Amino acid sequence: IDPLYTRGSNINIERSNLSTMEKGVPVELTRGSANWARVVEEIVKLEKKTFPKHESLAQTFDGELRKRNAGLLYVSSDGETLGYVMYAWPSSLSASITKLAVKESCRRQGHGEALLRAAIDKCRSRKDNTSVPRASNSSYLKPLPPEPHDRGATIDIPLDSEKVSSISSPFFPFNVCSKSGFCLKDLRAKEMELQAKENELNRKEQELKRREDAIAKTGVVIEEKNWPDFFPLIHHDIPNEIPIHLQKIQYVAFTTLLGLVGCLLWNIVAVTVAWIKGGGPTIWLMSIIYFIAGVPGAYVLWYRPLYRASRTDSALKFGTFFVFYVFHIAFCGFAAVAPPVIFQGKSLTGFLPALELLTTNAAVGILYFIGAGFFCIETLLNIWVIQQVYAYFRGSGKAAQMKREAATSTLMRAL
Repeated sequence: IDPLYTRGSNINIERSNLSTMEKGVPVELTRGSANWARVVEEIVKLEKKTFPKHESLAQTFDGELRKRNAGLLYVSSDGETLGYVMYAWPSSLSASITKLAVKESCRRQGHGEALLRAAIDKCRSRKDNTSVPRASNSSYLKPLPPEPHDRGATIDIPLDSEKVSSISSPFFPFNVCSKSGFCLKDLRAKEMELQAKENELNRKEQELKRREDAIAKTGVVIEEKNWPDFFPLIHHDIPNEIPIHLQKIQYVAFTTLLGLVGCLLWNIVAVTVAWIKGGGPTIWLMSIIYFIAGVPGAYVLWYRPLYRASRTDSALKFGTFFVFYVFHIAFCGFAAVAPPVIFQGKSLTGFLPALELLTTNAAVGILYFIGAGFFCIETLLNIWVIQQVYAYFRGSGKAAQMKREAATSTLMRAL
């Protein structure tokens, strides 16, 4: 007969339980014992305080204890219940821990571990139909550090541990699984897999760093695209890469590059309006070609050489900049005037086509005048930039260096 449901209690058993409770050792709650009502009342209070309302068994606690395949162990000290564990054995092959709680003030003192050990022993003894030896003080171990837990999950404890692949643990010589089917064995395998991936990533990171260091030693600079921020197209970092005495010139040169973009965009707008007003599609197509060829061409042919020349102080890069920047200034000056050379000059918003269009369509003429003003401002800024760069080029001795390099190159070819 299960002692949990025995109505009559032996006086010696009750005295033994009382002496055990005073020592804070897990004991089984026996129905009909002298302390039944008090212990149940304290456990119900602890249940309400520990678990959320939707997980609490406080309302049906008495019914849970009446089940034939359930039991309860509790720990008390000086007449006060410190914690309890509820367990069940739904079949002869497995058992489960349904509830485990310890008073907040009594946690991290080994009570929870002692309750869990005693419940496991009880579950195993149910299979063997043997009595459960009462736990002693020697069963206490040092309290384990707190671990996160799922209050709604139960732990399935296989009673036939020899039929289940076990994990190496000094406390649980069997595989502990939750109702979701996730086992500690699976957790360990997943941990080992993640560790292997982490080691592989560390190895690749070290290899990449080694290659970057090797490239840096050869003097090759890796230019990472970082401008504009929302869609990086070019590498641009004036504050960190350009010497401070050249930063102003570089900023103004970058402004002229952006100014060229603005001028050509406005040129497209004005020419599009002129086309709508009867100017023909040819001038619009030419304005598109100016933009598509002019913007990337300006960056590659003169802005990037100037940027690299300022960063590395290369005379050759300065020379490349001067050659193509002169053509850039000439184009901007030509666009500001727009003589009737290419398609009557109306593919560019210069002063001459603006004056002509004012007589036929004032709105289009005003758009062309604004575009001509933009090209004039762009031309003036370009002249200032080339003057400043040339002054630095001559003052730093780069002109003489460039002549020496040219002479050396000619001599080497002659030999």
